[in-house]
Amino acid sequence: MIHAVLGLVSFEMPMVAFPLRTKEGATFVEHAGQLWELTNWLPGAADYHANPSRVRLRAAMHALAGFHNLARRYKWRMGLAPTIEDRQRRLKGLREKGLARIESSIATPLENAIDDRAARLLAAVGEQLRRLSLAEALVSAPPLLLQPAIRDVHHDHVLFTGEEVTGLIDFGAMRIDTPLADVARLVGSLVGDDHEARQFACDAYSELRPLSEADRRLIDVLDETGVVLGALNWLIWLYIEHRDMGPVGPIVKRLNELLTRLEIRKL
Repeated sequence: MIHAVLGLVSFEMPMVAFPLRTKEGATFVEHAGQLWELTNWLPGAADYHANPSRVRLRAAMHALAGFHNLARRYKWRMGLAPTIEDRQRRLKGLREKGLARIESSIATPLENAIDDRAARLLAAVGEQLRRLSLAEALVSAPPLLLQPAIRDVHHDHVLFTGEEVTGLIDFGAMRIDTPLADVARLVGSLVGDDHEARQFACDAYSELRPLSEADRRLIDVLDETGVVLGALNWLIWLYIEHRDMGPVGPIVKRLNELLTRLEIRKL
């Protein structure tokens, strides 16, 4: 499904990384028990935070809206969004047992710079979870347009050359879902809690793909729950599942970004 969507979209959006075909016409090969793809190399750098501007922000949101408009041709329907059902279930589980398990797990430190951030993240997340409005807002979400959604579109996956988007990469998490989750993920990643910039970003997206007021409210809720659950994902991966997530430096950078957003909301 992912490769079919990318083939459809990339035909009109060359900025989208797409899988190349083998001599036999396949878009992936199997080797050593894994599936492998080879995509074209795209120019640009994921440097929005280093060089932010309204022109670049509009370009990023136009790229996302353009992707969604083309991907809808693959398949669409109305229904309950899987991401909302997932988050309802996870928020319920965290309130019942999950948070206590994470708290117990971080008592055994990793003995690096992550430990200090972990305790702060847990405290900030606990406060957010006590806000029933998050779960209530998700429960009240109506049936939505469902279509291919990227689900992992963020700052590091949008490449710029000057003020133009020249690369949109990493589609391994794609599934049929609400594209509003993509909008929430990208807006939150690029501009955080800057209200004016968030409104500008949604307005830019709406230039190609209109958003209702209800859509915009849901985008805010999806962003807020995404930050909370994203922070807890890191704690679960690192302290409970003991995954090797790579060098400590980039992890600390990501945790600092999450902390900034969570702690601002406590003020």
